[in-house]
Amino acid sequence: MNYRILLAFLLAAATVPASTIVYGFERGVVDKIFGIAIASTSEGLGLASLEHIAEGHPEQVDAGVAVQTGLKSTPHGLEGFKTGTVRAYSIMKIGQTGSAAAITYLSALKPEYFAGDDYYEIWPGAQIALRSALLNQTADPQRKIELLEKIAIEKIDGVANSAVQTWAINELCDRGSLISLPIVQQSERDRNPSQRGEDEITFCEARMRLIASDPDRTKVIGSLLQTGTNRPDTRMLRWAVSQMEGINTAQANQKLDDFAAQIKNLPPDSAARRELYYFQSEIEDIRNRAR
Repeated sequence: MNYRILLAFLLAAATVPASTIVYGFERGVVDKIFGIAIASTSEGLGLASLEHIAEGHPEQVDAGVAVQTGLKSTPHGLEGFKTGTVRAYSIMKIGQTGSAAAITYLSALKPEYFAGDDYYEIWPGAQIALRSALLNQTADPQRKIELLEKIAIEKIDGVANSAVQTWAINELCDRGSLISLPIVQQSERDRNPSQRGEDEITFCEARMRLIASDPDRTKVIGSLLQTGTNRPDTRMLRWAVSQMEGINTAQANQKLDDFAAQIKNLPPDSAARRELYYFQSEIEDIRNRAR
């Protein structure tokens, strides 16, 4: 699967720290437009603006929205908004609105609408966005799990299959749906019959068991943020930090601040300080963006 596709949809699902994306400014603008799109007073205007960016025409975004979100204040012009990465991100934010209008728009998209190399980036994003919108339209938690299990083994086409299935699996893992583990195993082993696939299954199961162990998501994920010898591996810590960033409550932010302070207080020449310094820097970036 194309790395940029994976990065774009994981960012849209808030499972990768935002600062890791190449088009950070553009993504931030799209996030602001998304905020407008989910506001009941201006849903249509925001959704139309997301659609313009998704279609590669950021210059057509409503002038008021452009000013409000800073779309035209970048020193690099609008070219970044025309990249496949940002267009795919915008499409997936359309899906996250969960509105009937979004489902209608996404259902009408066809592969032939996307020309050139961007097709391999945008088309999978469009398929994820449609399924995300359908998921958001479903209120019953059990029905959501059943839908995700179906998507995790769904066959769409050779371009979209891997990205869509990986998205669904991550949703199941991060919802703590242990009952879905056999579906995760089937999907991973079908797509990746190697040690890497087994590693992905192990990582997923660890997240499932953690989330299922306590209804307080902030508390249980926050428990991973420690610097002692029993701390999780780097990948699990990275996941925990990104989850706290996505939760974005006072309690979650305090967990991040406490973890950064623990790292800062480690002996400067210690192996733990060298290993964990990345997280201190990452958390500082997260908190600075929030201020």
